[in-house]
Amino acid sequence: MNGFCDKDLYKIFSSRDERYDGKFYVGVKTTGIYCRPICPAMPKEENCVFFNSAAAAEKAGFRPCLICRPELAPGYAPIDAKRNLASMAKILLEEKMNADSAIEEVCQILRCTDRHLRRVFNEEFGVSPIEYVQTCRLLLAKKLLTDTNLSITDVAFASGFGSIRRFNTLFKEKYKLTPTSFRKKSAITKINDIVIKIGYKKPYDFANILHFLALRAIDGIEKVNTHQYIRTIQIVKSKQKYSGMIKVVNDAQKGCLNITITESLLPVLPEVITKIKNLFDIYCEPNTIYENLKSINDIIPDVLIKGIRIPGSIDDFEICVRAIIGQLVSIKAAKTTLKKLVENFGEVIEDHGNKMYVFPTKDQFANCQTEITNILGPLGITKTKAYAIEGIAKYLTDNISFSDCLNPNAEIKKIMQIKGIGKWTAEYISMRAMRNTNVLLDTDYAIKKIFNLYPLLQEKTIQEKWNPWKTYITISLWNYLETL
Repeated sequence: MNGFCDKDLYKIFSSRDERYDGKFYVGVKTTGIYCRPICPAMPKEENCVFFNSAAAAEKAGFRPCLICRPELAPGYAPIDAKRNLASMAKILLEEKMNADSAIEEVCQILRCTDRHLRRVFNEEFGVSPIEYVQTCRLLLAKKLLTDTNLSITDVAFASGFGSIRRFNTLFKEKYKLTPTSFRKKSAITKINDIVIKIGYKKPYDFANILHFLALRAIDGIEKVNTHQYIRTIQIVKSKQKYSGMIKVVNDAQKGCLNITITESLLPVLPEVITKIKNLFDIYCEPNTIYENLKSINDIIPDVLIKGIRIPGSIDDFEICVRAIIGQLVSIKAAKTTLKKLVENFGEVIEDHGNKMYVFPTKDQFANCQTEITNILGPLGITKTKAYAIEGIAKYLTDNISFSDCLNPNAEIKKIMQIKGIGKWTAEYISMRAMRNTNVLLDTDYAIKKIFNLYPLLQEKTIQEKWNPWKTYITISLWNYLETL
């Protein structure tokens, strides 16, 4: 690594600093293996030799360690399993904080025991899952008390508390004030709309993610202009549907997104917040990603912008249908077909007197009593795409949501078995719906075009350095192509 001598690299290796995972590799002369910087093995300094890439280590005759699996992208080896489990549990607990059985639901999704979850979560974050849920509920309650005119009762239940008494007791215990007293002391002027502020780590390239969404916006579902994103959303909880509108505006000065929601979504507020976080890639670590990927700017000047984000997903099925419809056609043609689909099968909701639609649900196509091609054919959807839509609808009905996926690569292989879903479609779904940060969409026509202009980008040793954030490269290359 540039700027570090072998002694420095050994110190980093000894500390197992995760920031350097994927940036260099350690060959052990006495065993003939090479490792990642986070490997628990600890050979003597005189037995270590350092490489900038896994390829360089293998060229020198070293074989990959069976514990830290350096041939895999950071985050996908068995050694990373506990960290991945804890990180996914954290996101799920935030989403399901208003459920009485939040812990049990998360354990079921992650297919682990309550005991294992508690142990892993405490090791990673220093608190138990239930303590984390309580903190999330209290923080959301504070936001609602400060920024809205919602009643104390509505605040309590929207934040996931099962009773007013429990809410008052815990709030007073933690903050030494009752919710009513806290609201009186708040200096922020209340507003009539329900507005939630979601903080993010700066910098945030909001303009590019908004442009991406605007380019692909479906009429009747979304409205996008230069400074805000508006769309319909529907969440099914306990077999009950909650539909409404959300508006997202960036507050660059305060480093947060201001989310306005309709009152009808209040009972599923944590779920709404989590979906918006997914859509706008709030969990991103922009400075870490930029430092690890900025070398691409030496090949294409300024192609990577600090603060780039991956446009995520509000609804798994919607992203799948978008990807399937978008196969081998222009964005404009795909939008026309999607508009027809929405107008024919989407549930109508009103937005200030304007007719809007909720995107059709997977159940509408998973349990069709009529041949699917007869339903979708009149909209101009080919037989192959119609069968793919039906297939993914059935798959999502029988499996967990993609946003809860712990192993995107395994999930990609599974959905590629559905007729009509190829590599491009599966990987596109993965990068937007599964939070897969390591997708270099090299089967994409636009990416191939840039690769032809800059052949150096196709070098495997260069691509290897982009692990595990290749998706940010994909998004950056798409943005760059529009400037040509």
